[in-house]
Amino acid sequence: MSEIPTFPFLDREVIQLTAEGVWLADGEEITHERTRQAFERHLAPSTDGQGWEIRIGREQKRIEVEDTAFFVSQIEGNPEVGYQLRLTDGTLQKLDPTTLRYSAGRLVCLIDLERDERARKFEARFLRPPYYELLSHSFADGALYRLTIEGYTLTLQE
Repeated sequence: MSEIPTFPFLDREVIQLTAEGVWLADGEEITHERTRQAFERHLAPSTDGQGWEIRIGREQKRIEVEDTAFFVSQIEGNPEVGYQLRLTDGTLQKLDPTTLRYSAGRLVCLIDLERDERARKFEARFLRPPYYELLSHSFADGALYRLTIEGYTLTLQE
């Protein structure tokens, strides 16, 4: 009986995470919910520090990230008492309003996550529903808008 030839596995699939938090494989949206959840839970800075990768067990796959690697999918609370953030990886954490940064169409904050077996701060972008919900509490102040959360005021300008 002859041996079956073996060939090295060549991984040429391109995985991307868009600025809107959508996962793509070779340009096609990944719609399998458990796959997306696994990717979000196992996303970490690449070992060379030059990008991002998904690490599950001994396997790792470099990915392309358009904007931020982490996203806020929901918020709970109000401006007086503050907000709890639900991240796309399923975790909850309190919003530190002093870390909010706004530019037209883009709202981000810093979050604390454990990646690479150590806790670090990462930027997380607000997806559209929590973005609009949070900014609905802003108020006009002349030509500017301001958002006050737990006594901290953020100026929103272009």
